[in-house]
Amino acid sequence: MNSNTYTVTTGHQLIIFTGPLYLIYKVITTINLAKKINEENSRVKVVPLFWMASEDHDFAEINHINLLQKTIIWNVENHVQGAVGRINITHNIQKTIEEVKFILGSSENALRLISIIEDAYLKNNTLAEATRYLLHQLFHDEGLIILDADNHDLKKIFANIIEQDILTKQSFYYMNEIIRQMHTHYKVQAKSREINFFYLLDNYRVLIVTDGDKYKTKDEKYTFTKEELQKEIQSFPERFSPNVIIRPLYQEFLLPNLAYIGGPHELAYWFELRSMFESYKVNFPMLVLRKNALIIDDNTFELMKEFHISISDIFLPIDELITSFVTKHSNDDISLKEEIGLIEQSFTQILDKCKNIDPLLQDPIRTEKSKMLKILNHLEKKLLKTKKKTFNTEIEHLRKIKENLFPAENSQERYDNFMNFYLRKGDRFIPDLINALEPLSKTYTICDSDFVDPRWPMGIQNTMQLFDYIYNRDFRMRGYSLFQALVSICALAKVSIDNALIDFKSTTFISKNLLSEKTFAAQMNASIDLYTTSLAYTFSRSFGIIRDTTQGNGLVSGTLSSITFRLTAINNTNTNQSIGTINPRYKTYDNDRCSCHDSATCKEQAYVYTPDNTKVRVYKVPGLVIGCYGFEAMLQSNLLCFYNQTCVDGLRVAINFSNIFTTSALDPSKLIYFNVNSTVGNIMEKMMIEQWTSSIFYANYYNKCRPIYCQYTIIKKNDIIYIVTTLIAIIGGLTSALQIFVPCFVILLRKFILKWWQHRRTRVGIVS
Repeated sequence: MNSNTYTVTTGHQLIIFTGPLYLIYKVITTINLAKKINEENSRVKVVPLFWMASEDHDFAEINHINLLQKTIIWNVENHVQGAVGRINITHNIQKTIEEVKFILGSSENALRLISIIEDAYLKNNTLAEATRYLLHQLFHDEGLIILDADNHDLKKIFANIIEQDILTKQSFYYMNEIIRQMHTHYKVQAKSREINFFYLLDNYRVLIVTDGDKYKTKDEKYTFTKEELQKEIQSFPERFSPNVIIRPLYQEFLLPNLAYIGGPHELAYWFELRSMFESYKVNFPMLVLRKNALIIDDNTFELMKEFHISISDIFLPIDELITSFVTKHSNDDISLKEEIGLIEQSFTQILDKCKNIDPLLQDPIRTEKSKMLKILNHLEKKLLKTKKKTFNTEIEHLRKIKENLFPAENSQERYDNFMNFYLRKGDRFIPDLINALEPLSKTYTICDSDFVDPRWPMGIQNTMQLFDYIYNRDFRMRGYSLFQALVSICALAKVSIDNALIDFKSTTFISKNLLSEKTFAAQMNASIDLYTTSLAYTFSRSFGIIRDTTQGNGLVSGTLSSITFRLTAINNTNTNQSIGTINPRYKTYDNDRCSCHDSATCKEQAYVYTPDNTKVRVYKVPGLVIGCYGFEAMLQSNLLCFYNQTCVDGLRVAINFSNIFTTSALDPSKLIYFNVNSTVGNIMEKMMIEQWTSSIFYANYYNKCRPIYCQYTIIKKNDIIYIVTTLIAIIGGLTSALQIFVPCFVILLRKFILKWWQHRRTRVGIVS
């Protein structure tokens, strides 16, 4: 490679026929990330690379797929114990391919797919070669490099580290040290061994262990002295296969790699490896979470629209989805939540009365309360069960939707194979996925951060219960609603974006004539800009309606932040008359300069106070304000504190969380459109989106709209054919013209000569 050429890499086991869908998503995320870097930096060339885990020996993990609700298992005659990439497939895979052909059928897309599969697995010798061929066929236009590192020359480059790690156990010590520093409840993702290498031969891969001052394979088949082991490593480095701990080091040692794309569990164990990388002075790449997707076929999508099932609804467990649907569409109110709430309130009042009279009655009262609530919950379930019987048809459709999207109660990407969807979409399936899967997140960083973790609002609520008194202006009194509002806005924004993208992608662009690439791009960009602008306006306006309703009707805040009520007693002996009057008192902010009676946007700096009547400020929360309404105050706040780890840690200490969890500050370097002083209101007006990215592919449009045929004329000059044809044309034209003019010219000439001759004879006669 050139010095300015880099890679972004993903890797995976060699599962037959590529295995579950998420392998395809890993490759696409890698391809799109490489494209994005190339688009934004012309000084470097970045290529996508797929690292084949061809040395893995767990055959049971790679020998099966799920295809159209059937499980296909590839069995081999001899038990495979060595590297799966070396398996010779020429004699033992035909039966499995015949099974695939039978399931796929004989449609045009099926025949195309069968041709690719047969070429991959019947015209190559090993599983590694077949996998390389299949991936190249699927991603043939994307410049994907596929690397098999089970190679003598590549291992030779790595031989010194192989020797060093086996002899010094360097990776083992560094991994143990980093895990020792982890929290006691941390679950180790990848366990390091004293020696993190296997001894690898054909159909043989066994862990190397120490035996006193010698080394041997775990099955004791091979034994080496230190000198013999060193000689073996330098002479045959391909016989030493790294395990899950060293494989990333081997990969990054060989490649000029910028980023590694992996799944959640995969990246979790990569995070444990950093100190080991540093000890070997090998660059640790940026870790990027692969994209995931849920593919909804047209029939399922129509069912979802018919039954008003949203994108977020389909992720509910089936029982919750059915309950939600029946409750929403039933003409009868079958919920007993209101009644249960009243009973809980009544028992709370009873407990308060008994507290001072006979405290021993409290436990029996709580027992009776529990019995009563249990009866009501059971009754509610019976009402729901009865009502479900009137929705049998609809419930069957809901079950069908769930089964289509979550087969066998698994996530689609971890169950289905890509061939399920290639049958419907054909050659467009992979390009459409590439267009759809943006490698990096579009939403504002707060929506992907620890601050929308439910533990923040719940932690504040639990902390408040520890104190007998908290000042009404204490941030803890208002913080619960602030964090809950953040969670709700982010969740609603994500659902709105998902639904909007589905809606936008279902639209059709129609043009009367075939447009040029420049005109097409201009029109598409204008359409996208209009759509995103209107989408953000609609989102912001929906909250505007809520704000207008709240402020216009003078609604009382649940935290009494806008108005309080004071009961003034009346000295009256007549029990039939009122005992007093309730007088509303509007709150003021900013040192009494702003009253909630006049404006709902009153605000002042947020502080944490001592939990007593002294009202002493103990912590200022930069950027955050309190006001008449929690939601309104949140919109006027900025998130300056959340970008500073010291401020975040200080706020956590001041709040005095009873539960322990970590929160990382936001990274200001990730901001593109906004800055650290942007208010939540400004961010919400943009639908919490930091940046929209779009991909416009003129080739797709041209292939759809290109003319079936066309006529054209090519004018050429100064070539031999042009000269000859021109001369022929001139000669032919002169011939035709002479045929007309020559007879006339001859007649005219004869008349002229005759007249001249007669005139001459006359003159001669006169002279004579």
